[in-house]
Amino acid sequence: MPVRTIASPVGPLRIVVDDGQLRALDFVEDSTPLDHGDADDTLDEAERQLVAYFEGTLRSFDLPLAPIGTDFQQRVWQELRHIPYGETRTYADIARALGRPSATRAVGAANGRNPLAIVVPCHRVIGSDGTLTGYAGGLHRKTALLALERPTSQEDLFARPAPRTVPYTPERLPIEEGVDRLRARYEHADRRRSVRQFSTDPVPREAIELAIAIAGTAPSGAHRQPWHFVAISDPTLKRTVREAAESEERRFYEERASEEWLKALEPLGTDFHKEHITDAPWLIVAFRRDVEVIDGRRTNNYYVSESVGIAVGMLIAALHEAGLATLTHTPAPMTFLRDLLGRPKEEKPYVLMPVGWPAPGCRVPDLRRKALAEIATFL
Repeated sequence: MPVRTIASPVGPLRIVVDDGQLRALDFVEDSTPLDHGDADDTLDEAERQLVAYFEGTLRSFDLPLAPIGTDFQQRVWQELRHIPYGETRTYADIARALGRPSATRAVGAANGRNPLAIVVPCHRVIGSDGTLTGYAGGLHRKTALLALERPTSQEDLFARPAPRTVPYTPERLPIEEGVDRLRARYEHADRRRSVRQFSTDPVPREAIELAIAIAGTAPSGAHRQPWHFVAISDPTLKRTVREAAESEERRFYEERASEEWLKALEPLGTDFHKEHITDAPWLIVAFRRDVEVIDGRRTNNYYVSESVGIAVGMLIAALHEAGLATLTHTPAPMTFLRDLLGRPKEEKPYVLMPVGWPAPGCRVPDLRRKALAEIATFL
């Protein structure tokens, strides 16, 4: 097999080719003499691309590869090639991308046996806490490779493709009108209450669709919009959800909740009975999506809890604007909702919300909201 040893900023590299394909690329001792070896087109191309990589002009290798390993190792190495230049992934990220979330240790072992250093970028895999962890070539080399791939100047930082933009020209109101609108909006919002007594009168589907559409305009981490809303009006399905929720809530109130927690709930008068789930004409279940499949690849979403929380807040405000009432309900655990509603394993239930008109004679707990001075500081 044609073999060549070349110099690099991280020490000598040995390139091995077999039948026109790259079989191995590994680090060798600093004392190893450089050796041009046999004349071979694949060796020449591998050396050319490695030189360009270390010069900063090449970010993705295009070489015929033939690493030897088990089927699982091959899958891990293939997934490593999807990690973009200048980015990192954790061992858990790779395991999830393979559909084997519990195989983190096996991924680490396969990563350590990668026979094609740099070209198959195992140096881009780090620990879940952000530490570099181990590296077959030594942590000093891993550190150097990651540093090489980071932008080192303002010119490098702005060398990425510019984002696509569109004009944004919102109406600019006279300040007096804007303040008047805010005052009216606050007065309306201050009348909002969580309701547990719902009328069974129907609510048109269009109202629910528009409220969810408004929630979908919420800002989100990297604009991933990591939410999915399931709206339920089917009486049989609502009954099934209620039975499952009451079962979990009964265990909460009778077994799981601390005395302190139960004491805090006393002013609300809540218990495990959830008539509102079947009385309200609609249930909306918000799910959070921690990962997405983009172009056939699994990738993480960012600031998921914050993003979904903002969207749910906008949904509550939209429903109140329409004169509808709701209640945020979080039975623990909530995974039964994913199973009942046929949602994929990438989604986790976030909140269950009955939606409808308040029942005639509806009563709510006599509660006081904190004053502005208690919730805000102006400097």
